[in-house]
Amino acid sequence: MIKWGVIGPGRIAHNFARGISVTEGAVIHAVASRNQQRGQQFADEYQIATVYGDYQALTQDPDIDIIYIATPHAFHYEQAFMCLNAGKPVMCEKALTMTAKQSEHLREVSVEKGLFIMEAFWSKFLPVWEQIQTWKQQIGSIKLVQSNFCFKAERNYSDRLFDPVQGGGALHDIGIYNIALSNHVFEQLPLNWQITGEVGETGVEESVSAILEYENGASAMFTCSFNINTPNTMVIFGEHGRIEVAEPFFGAEKATLVTDKDTEIFEAPHLGAGFEYQIAEAMECLRQNKIQSDKHPMQATIDTLRIIEEMRKKLNVE
Repeated sequence: MIKWGVIGPGRIAHNFARGISVTEGAVIHAVASRNQQRGQQFADEYQIATVYGDYQALTQDPDIDIIYIATPHAFHYEQAFMCLNAGKPVMCEKALTMTAKQSEHLREVSVEKGLFIMEAFWSKFLPVWEQIQTWKQQIGSIKLVQSNFCFKAERNYSDRLFDPVQGGGALHDIGIYNIALSNHVFEQLPLNWQITGEVGETGVEESVSAILEYENGASAMFTCSFNINTPNTMVIFGEHGRIEVAEPFFGAEKATLVTDKDTEIFEAPHLGAGFEYQIAEAMECLRQNKIQSDKHPMQATIDTLRIIEEMRKKLNVE
């Protein structure tokens, strides 16, 4: 039995808990929250034995095998560093950190201490996305990827989406999926990119549209936005067909392969909330004494963050 600790019992942590509930050999042993009432409510809902009122105390619990961090982006680096220094492996919500340099440092600490660390980028571990990887050869050379991740957010400027102190902005929160999964499809990094966007009243980017340019004239086009509603799909176009990833493409339970010869549908409903697959990957890495996942290595995290940083600079976002 692998015992997890949870830092930050907010919205996303509920998906993690539902994933744990359908994962064999896993249990949430403890949760830490600076809001004692929220921590206790989370513990009561998911039958968690221990509640801590501060994060440091959780890292000192000898029964915890690995810690899942589910706080806003801006706090990930400090908290992941704290966990590693306490000798605890880490799976931390995306974006792992605000900057590439911070993630590079966490990788260095992970290597130095021989401890596992992984960004909780759940999409790559979903059965649909594993199927997409096997389908790619059937559509030939990939020429174009188109995707949207947009929703009309409530204009609450103290919410983490809009608050720069909490790491707000569309790129770290949702555009990361468009960028990272486009790179995943092409299995390479873009050579160049073009971008336009809208910076809101709080100084974070609320809407971004971009074209990522890859080798041989291939490209990925995407929009991520807190200001509009769109179908949040992805379509991968190759020389001999296309792959349509049903919405939400980042949490897909269905994809369709359309070729010159045939149409094939693949469906894989989540067992829990979809987080169970990345949980299983992290646990398998622990069992094999790996310090990172082969499916989502730290370099992929760092590469995506570097692109996001450069895009934010282009938009004059600090």
